[in-house]
Amino acid sequence: MRKIKKWCIQGLFWIGICLVFWYLTYVWKLAIEAKELLMLHEEQKSISAQEDPIIFEVYYYDLLKKMFCSLEEATEYASTLKRSYITQMGKEDWLWDNYYSFIVYRDQQYMKDFDNFISALEYAKKHKATTIAFHEKKNILWSKEKKISTKIQLKVPHIQQFPELARGCEVTSLAMLLQYKGMDVDKLTLAEQIKKDTTPYEEKEGKVYFGHPNVGFVGDIYTHQNPGYGVYHQPIYELLKNYTNNAIDLTGSTLEDLLYFVSQGIPVWVITNTQYRVLQPSEFQTWYTSQGPIQITRRQHAAIITGYDQKYIYINDPLYLTPNVPIERSIFEKVWEQMGSQAVTYWHD
Repeated sequence: MRKIKKWCIQGLFWIGICLVFWYLTYVWKLAIEAKELLMLHEEQKSISAQEDPIIFEVYYYDLLKKMFCSLEEATEYASTLKRSYITQMGKEDWLWDNYYSFIVYRDQQYMKDFDNFISALEYAKKHKATTIAFHEKKNILWSKEKKISTKIQLKVPHIQQFPELARGCEVTSLAMLLQYKGMDVDKLTLAEQIKKDTTPYEEKEGKVYFGHPNVGFVGDIYTHQNPGYGVYHQPIYELLKNYTNNAIDLTGSTLEDLLYFVSQGIPVWVITNTQYRVLQPSEFQTWYTSQGPIQITRRQHAAIITGYDQKYIYINDPLYLTPNVPIERSIFEKVWEQMGSQAVTYWHD
């Protein structure tokens, strides 16, 4: 009994020590916060005394932390904080931040930020009342609560790839996207600018060795007289970023996710196939590239989604003579998914 009593007394002693330590830590934290608030109040008084000052406010997780009279000083301080941003007093635009590009909020409260849209979307879909902001809190590009219209048709410029670009469906479709955005850029300029994979075509021991379309355009874009193939979403996305800071890679999303952007008045660049039907395994072959073996089809193609309704997806195809060609919705979805669910677009400036 004496040992048990002794253990109980020792246990209570250490519990008391822990409680005292926790209480002192809590009081210390309150004192630090009070000191910061007092310093912030003094800064506000000092700045208010100046004539027409330009004030830069540093926020940390939407909490105002400190104010400065120069953006340089504000940036230097904000750089020491994670998830912080700077605004000019009285304005909403972020002048600087260290968030990733895609920020998930729930009921206006920060949840998490991501460096790519698909990861942000997957996370946001798992929670209620979420939104995804692009670059800054006010720039909402996706909302779980938003209902999209049942049909829409955009007036996207229609450009044909022939006769100049035998294999230029991808850059021609990108030209449609950029011209719709109001940019003066043509398919030949984009054909010159698109990154190239210069790996030469070679057949050896029954195997084909060539470039990888997610590294750069493979082969000759201008003529079928030389070996060539095309390009996938990654080089197109990189080229799109040269023209807008609001480029978004939608690869790996669902068709409904693409149509969300179309419903907001933004066309979407996609990889399909020239037949708009599900291809048989015999229509694919293995290539060996610097990135490893890949399955490719000579029917690979690219187009722009310009609209939709309950039955059809409407596209601008650079091989067709007319715009807004209807493709049965269920078929288009299977064709697009078979080609790796590749898509890119942009958000409003």
